[in-house]
Amino acid sequence: MNSRGCLQPDGFVDLRKYVNKKQHQVIGVVKGVLGKLVLLTATFLVQSCNTEVPDAVQQSFAKIFHVTHDIHWWQSSPKEWAVSFYIKKFYYETARFTSDGILESIQYPVDIEDVPVAICNGLHNKYPMGTITDVYELDKSSKSYFMVRLMNNNKLIEVCCENGKMNSKILTSLRHTTDNILIEND
Repeated sequence: MNSRGCLQPDGFVDLRKYVNKKQHQVIGVVKGVLGKLVLLTATFLVQSCNTEVPDAVQQSFAKIFHVTHDIHWWQSSPKEWAVSFYIKKFYYETARFTSDGILESIQYPVDIEDVPVAICNGLHNKYPMGTITDVYELDKSSKSYFMVRLMNNNKLIEVCCENGKMNSKILTSLRHTTDNILIEND
């Protein structure tokens, strides 16, 4: 063995010390990563499972909508709560509230015949091959506008029509398609 203690008398390097040291380093890194992953997963589960609607939001909802059925709450953003419900069977509405209980908007389905002709013409001009899937009227801040969802070239597009302007966005998440779809088995 030489002065560094790593060579054997036959000239080979003793790798046991080197391998054991590397194994301990790798195990330490894996433990650290696993610990962080467990912490991250636990944090996500606590946040996603915490669906307790603030009292201010529930009280505001109860004051505005007196007789409601099939109420379903979800948190649509960190500071916004949405609720789907119906007053008249099969006519579901969606209301959105701030965390403080302030009503932001009410959304309810309408027929395409309820949409002004100018908006229909604009949609046809912009998406001539589009097929309308859903039409909603939104009441927001004492203003009313229409939201139209349509399929165009195998893409789901949401078009908000307000004051003669059309703002479009392609919906990429299944969440966008299921926010307003409720199936009731009666």
